[in-house]
Amino acid sequence: MKKYYLYSVILSLGLTLYTGCGSSSSDGASTVDTPMVAAASGILVDPFIEGSILCEDVNKNGLCESGEQLSTATNAQGEFSFSNELTVGSHIITKEQGFHNNVPYTLKLSGIVDADGKIDIVSPLTTLQTKNLSAAQIRGLLENAGLTNLSDDDIFANPLEGGINSLNSDEKLKRLHSTLATYGLLRVMKGSKRLSELTSTELVNSAEVNQILTAMVSAIKGTLSKQNLDSIQSNADAFNRPGFTAPTVSVDVITKTAVTTMDALTKIAYETCNQTDGSDTEKVTAALNAMNANKASITAKTMDIGMQYYAKENKSTFSAVPVQFQSLFPAQITEGLNMPDNQAITISSDATIDTQSESVANIIMQAHADNTTKVITTLFTECPANAQEDQPHFAAGLDCDMDGGKIAFETPRNFKVAFKSMGLINQAGEKVYLFNKSTLAESIVYDVINPKVLGEMIIPQGTYTSAFAEVYYYWLDMQMYNEGEYSQFRIYMSDDNRAHATAGHHQGDVTITDINNSELGWLDPSAKWLGSDAIAVRLEPLDVDVPMYAATKDVNTSRQRGPFGSTEFWDNELLHPNDIFTLTENITLTVAKESKMQLTFKVKNSWYFEDYNNDGIFGAGEHTNGLSGDNRIIEAGDANASWAPLLGIPTLTNLY
Repeated sequence: MKKYYLYSVILSLGLTLYTGCGSSSSDGASTVDTPMVAAASGILVDPFIEGSILCEDVNKNGLCESGEQLSTATNAQGEFSFSNELTVGSHIITKEQGFHNNVPYTLKLSGIVDADGKIDIVSPLTTLQTKNLSAAQIRGLLENAGLTNLSDDDIFANPLEGGINSLNSDEKLKRLHSTLATYGLLRVMKGSKRLSELTSTELVNSAEVNQILTAMVSAIKGTLSKQNLDSIQSNADAFNRPGFTAPTVSVDVITKTAVTTMDALTKIAYETCNQTDGSDTEKVTAALNAMNANKASITAKTMDIGMQYYAKENKSTFSAVPVQFQSLFPAQITEGLNMPDNQAITISSDATIDTQSESVANIIMQAHADNTTKVITTLFTECPANAQEDQPHFAAGLDCDMDGGKIAFETPRNFKVAFKSMGLINQAGEKVYLFNKSTLAESIVYDVINPKVLGEMIIPQGTYTSAFAEVYYYWLDMQMYNEGEYSQFRIYMSDDNRAHATAGHHQGDVTITDINNSELGWLDPSAKWLGSDAIAVRLEPLDVDVPMYAATKDVNTSRQRGPFGSTEFWDNELLHPNDIFTLTENITLTVAKESKMQLTFKVKNSWYFEDYNNDGIFGAGEHTNGLSGDNRIIEAGDANASWAPLLGIPTLTNLY
């Protein structure tokens, strides 16, 4: 039986991978010889954002660094202040994002200290200003997207000026429309590194930006409107009974409803943009298609959400109604009345309404690849006594099984992993999913050599003891056989067709692909791992001991597995319940507030094999035990040779 090993301990990957694809920064130049003025205060709004801390980014590098002063935490009206004078022209940026609608805010907002040393407003619109857009340019973007009759003053004014309940007409709502639509734009742009780094000229002229903003304007005008306010009021008036008049529905109710809806829609668009490979146009098209596909089901919840917010706002009035009449309240009113004040209403991607405790935090993860550090730590520099076979944790150059193949490692040109799900497990054993796709076929393909950020994770505060990830397959693009000659292939870790022995992909299968990760066919164990040698039908040997294929029979389904793995490996139910390969890793992670963490994947030497011809390249070396033939592919196909993809535990660094 061929020897195979799996030392792919990517468990901490399940920790995190939610963050933006990159954020735009300014030219980084410090302000020189500018006047210093008195301390300032301002308002953080989208609408009001509570519990945020801002800093004065004097050198405008997008970071809150040591020595740069911090503001007070924003209060329920979004108000903040600085104790020391500000520098004209410096940027005020959010260090801790805080909450809006009692859920963590997910954008990093910024504004510019004006010539009087003031920073009245920090909002999504002022964030565009820090990207060197003028009020006229921002207004032009919004008008092209469908928000007309805006003045330059509207752009940098407090959209809630005069109190939120004074915004009782569509004309008065236009400032809030522009702020929330811009929030949606910036949220989706985070899903593309290229879009998030557009210059001011590129941003103004970008067709993709216009497409996103147009969609966001349409969404916000459809939910934050006088018509919706009147509709909720009509539903409320239906509660009127002799001796009881339903309270007036406030604009605050409809605003919170609109924000909840926008959060759900923009989350879908952002994650789709971030998870889609290709050009900006392809990413944005996929994002908006996903948003539009879910728009009807999500906006259909507007009335239910509005009535819950309405009940929460008027809890004292409704609670005063005699108990015998409270049973007549609609379900949404009852739900709102039973909801604690510090809980927010959220809409998931499947359009279900849920509540979320205020004690949650936004974990922002950014991933990096380290191409200089070995993927594993060598445990044995000499062969252990009585070693029967070579293993990945032996040092390169050893030949512990004395078969002529020296242990070697190679760094793939590309290494991707398809994940069905990722998440964390808390002290109570409860799972919190980063994401969880419905099927293996929908898995997210993550590039560990050129890390692509997956998004942001909002999780309950507390302590987490382990991380998990369900793996569909590994994909490698690697030099094979000869210098400069590359092959691409997938190694399947999970079974996507449990019902049929030869259909679909089964555990341990190897398929050949092209450079774009499109499958060309199955591996033929008697041929090279090249696209030209791929076969159309999965082989299913009658004898489980046929060299190279299949490694073991699945005891649950009596199906032959592919060439990777062993009986011990595949029959471990803890690793692959229901034939879905699940990695877990013990961790200690305490979440108390928003954090930014960095994962570093060590990808050097992430392919292990036995090198029979000492060329350092997997695939072509011949066995030295008397076998002959120029076409033998011993390293890749012999029953006595071992190979395995490796992916080490990433290091975790807390950035703040």
